[in-house]
Amino acid sequence: MRGFFMRRPSPAMAVAFVALLAALSGTAIALPGANSVDSGDIINGQVKRKDIRNNAVTAKKVKNGSLAGADIRDDSLTGLDIDESTLGQVPSANTAGSANTATTATTATTANGVAANGVNTAAIQDGAVTGAKIADDAVTSPKIGPEAITGPDIAADAVGASELKGIYSAVSGGTPAAANMFVGATATCNPGDAVLGGGFAWQNDADEIETVYSTPDPLTNPNKWIVRSRSGAANTLFAWAVCLAA
Repeated sequence: MRGFFMRRPSPAMAVAFVALLAALSGTAIALPGANSVDSGDIINGQVKRKDIRNNAVTAKKVKNGSLAGADIRDDSLTGLDIDESTLGQVPSANTAGSANTATTATTATTANGVAANGVNTAAIQDGAVTGAKIADDAVTSPKIGPEAITGPDIAADAVGASELKGIYSAVSGGTPAAANMFVGATATCNPGDAVLGGGFAWQNDADEIETVYSTPDPLTNPNKWIVRSRSGAANTLFAWAVCLAA
């Protein structure tokens, strides 16, 4: 009787045997080496959200232009997520409706003026406009231009003494005069102030008073009032001026 001999299986037989066992048992076999699974090894639609590690998908893994508004959670984007320089001009807004007359510029960043008749009284705070903001000779009464008369710029009784510059009087020292002798007197305003008007007076009543002149001096930007007069009797002459503070 021929004896029973044990023979070692060949490598090919061993691999085939392992594959047969795997097929019959349904057990998965680990693939050899790292990075060995490619797209062809995965059934379409089988990778679920739970199979992806948190924060594993980066911008490089997302196709440009593939995300739509439906892919972004409502109210999740903030100002830090948006490049403001890429935004165009907002065509309109509820609070911008009244701003259409506030500027003639096309964009808010280049706003440099106010449209004609764009600011009304309600838009100006009380006491906000000072003298430095009003051009010389800009306020008239009434306003007459190419259009029809629109009415006075200053309401009746709107300007009182508190709105005017200070007005005061300046009086000269008395100038003694012999009878029928012409003498002069000068009333001078403070430096830098202007004279608005003036006059003169003799200390005592007398007959035959004669005056040569009573006038501001100099004629351009006057700041003093000068007088030359004589009295029929010995007397004292005074000049006085009404001055406007600078």
